[in-house]
Amino acid sequence: MKFMKKTFFSFKHFVTLALGLTMSVGAFAGGVLGSDGVNGAVSLSVDKTSLSVNDVVVLTATVSGMTDDTGVGKSKGDCKYTITIPTGVTQQKAPETSLTNDLTDKGESGNGTYNHGSYTATTVGTYKFGLTVETGSAGNDGVAVSFCPSAPTNLKASNITPTTMDLSWDAGAQAVTYIVSVNGVEYPEQKETLLSLKNLPSATKQQISIVSKNGDLKSVSSLTGSFSTLAQPQFTMSSVEALNVKLGNNQQQIISVSAANLASDVSLAFSTTGGYSIQDNVSIISKETSTLDLILNFVADKIGNFVGTLKATTQYLADVVIDFSATVSPEVVALNEVADENVYSSGCTLTWNAIAGATSYVINVYDANGQAVDGNENVEVDGSATSYEVENLL
Repeated sequence: MKFMKKTFFSFKHFVTLALGLTMSVGAFAGGVLGSDGVNGAVSLSVDKTSLSVNDVVVLTATVSGMTDDTGVGKSKGDCKYTITIPTGVTQQKAPETSLTNDLTDKGESGNGTYNHGSYTATTVGTYKFGLTVETGSAGNDGVAVSFCPSAPTNLKASNITPTTMDLSWDAGAQAVTYIVSVNGVEYPEQKETLLSLKNLPSATKQQISIVSKNGDLKSVSSLTGSFSTLAQPQFTMSSVEALNVKLGNNQQQIISVSAANLASDVSLAFSTTGGYSIQDNVSIISKETSTLDLILNFVADKIGNFVGTLKATTQYLADVVIDFSATVSPEVVALNEVADENVYSSGCTLTWNAIAGATSYVINVYDANGQAVDGNENVEVDGSATSYEVENLL
């Protein structure tokens, strides 16, 4: 019996020692080699911070720094965040005011990027997507997105001249005003979708850029285009020499014409104070003309001194006017031979053929010595007369 008691004691002692050793190793592992994972950090970003109304934006949450646990009984790093959706912004799939991503106990596998969206707004404005981190830390408190008016469309130019043009365009969505730039020069902000450009250089390309605006927000893109002004027309006419025409006769004049870059045909208009006219008048010169000799046939129909003008009119050019003057003198009347029956003792009857346009005739009768016959000097008769009774002949 003593032997048995001794053996039992030794076995119990051994077990006690073994248990003590096990507890010692466990304490070492827990206090020195094991730890929980590190919680993550979150930053929120978007694929674009400015976009047009009704366009879409995608939110991206970036989680980093999460680690796994080490040792028995420890937990992996956590991260849990919530994104607040601002009023006025909607999710395309389903309306929501916030969303939460719970990465509890994900550890390293929770690191990465998480896309949320797409989101859009139908009203112009700047909206703040808020970020709240419940577990972990925040790299920012959210991100702001501006939904801007849409850019205008369909730019057109009309009524183009060498120095002017009219611009028009279709309105951008929710645009209140527009800013037009021409060759880098900005025009005053305006509400209308029309703009007349003036004092432009001729034959020059005009680079146009138009942005929409609503409050402080401008359209993300601009409407652009280019249009060229016309070349400046050139047109000259040589002067007209002073006319000296006998009544009823014609006088021809040649006027040299030079032209370039005409946008329309040239209209000619003749005016005078009287006394003559232009026969077979050329009233139109083709816009294709470069040089031309214009032949004018002036016809005198009244005695006196007169003035006149020849005016050339074409598009985008000031009228070209040349002045001229004319002196129309009477034609010398040729007397008919005096018939015997028209001769009597102290005189005779003179006859002649009527002169077209004559308003009167002036008659002078001289003797063989060149002296005026009494009563027959500077006698004026009506233009309708074709005869005259000469008296006081010896």
